[in-house]
Amino acid sequence: MIRDKIEEYGLKQCIDCGKCSWACPVSHRQNDFSPRMVVERLLASDEHLQSREIWDCFTCGTCGALCNSSVRFHEFMRTMRKLSIARESPMTTHGDIFHLISRLSSKPYLHPKTSSWLASDLKINKNSKALLFVGCTPYLNIIFKHLNIDFLEIPRAAVKLLNAIGIEPNILESERCCGHDQYWLGDDELFLQLAELNLKAIGLSGAEEVIAFCPECYSTLKFVYPQFFGPLDFEVKNLTAMMGDAVADGTLTLEKDDTLSTTFHDPCRLAKHSKIIDEPRRILHSISNLFEMPKSGHTSVCCGVACWVNCDSWTKDWQLERIKEARTTGARTLVTACPKCLAHLSCAQYEKNNCGESHRFNIVDIHVLTASRMLFKR
Repeated sequence: MIRDKIEEYGLKQCIDCGKCSWACPVSHRQNDFSPRMVVERLLASDEHLQSREIWDCFTCGTCGALCNSSVRFHEFMRTMRKLSIARESPMTTHGDIFHLISRLSSKPYLHPKTSSWLASDLKINKNSKALLFVGCTPYLNIIFKHLNIDFLEIPRAAVKLLNAIGIEPNILESERCCGHDQYWLGDDELFLQLAELNLKAIGLSGAEEVIAFCPECYSTLKFVYPQFFGPLDFEVKNLTAMMGDAVADGTLTLEKDDTLSTTFHDPCRLAKHSKIIDEPRRILHSISNLFEMPKSGHTSVCCGVACWVNCDSWTKDWQLERIKEARTTGARTLVTACPKCLAHLSCAQYEKNNCGESHRFNIVDIHVLTASRMLFKR
């Protein structure tokens, strides 16, 4: 089985150049971890399916983005987790609350109320052919309340931006998790339960296009769902990319603030998995002075806690290093397009500040920032 997967994901094409080990964030933490060594150990014995290193991988895709042989190591690791998950559960954070939410969401007789964030000034249309998929962002507002970030401003900003370009989207009153984390943890059974419920709800809505602001929701709907269900009856779009295109063609007019200096943290699922790199920069250039970090675009580093697994002191230090890299650009605001990246980077700052260390840096969501700079609203 393992040898078959090595063939399937192109691992035999490895030319031992070492780029993956150099780029892998986990290899900086563990000297004995590298994509090549993981594969060698798994070939030697399937007992390594029970080792922690199966869960240490961020599945960020940095290795694949740099690989000259197109080896898909992160997808291989997902499959190894699928083989391993019956033997060992991953080390999850926050008392497993996020995975509990997903398990509850998979029950067809439960109908979570996920649209209470809507405000009276937002224009939605239940008959719209465009559906805004919100995902698990509303739950972050509760779990990360101590960070004093209003995560609900992200979906509100998303609707404002869509309204500004003439779209009044539909919103599902009861929405499920997209299943991103379950897929990348190898829990295909739970993933399929969530995906089937989402596809049924989207089908009943009559949507012809589904728009996601969360990169994880977007990449899951766009690339993973078709792997299991075939071609979808709707088009999947990413809001950040849509806004970048709207700025380019003049549909969305933004006001530039010459006193605002920004740098952009590329979410893994946006840049490396979905190849959306230029569009967020087009937005930020139009509203601010943009400075690039050395590790950006397809070489950008992961925020460090994929699928809510392995959150510890090392990942906090990793996140603080990323914030330090942002600060050295001269920018005063770190912008990201992923709710999870916003939570993880902000949480690292919060915990270190509580320890008496000064790491405070302004970290914001790109959709919220963009909505605040709109000049023309339809």
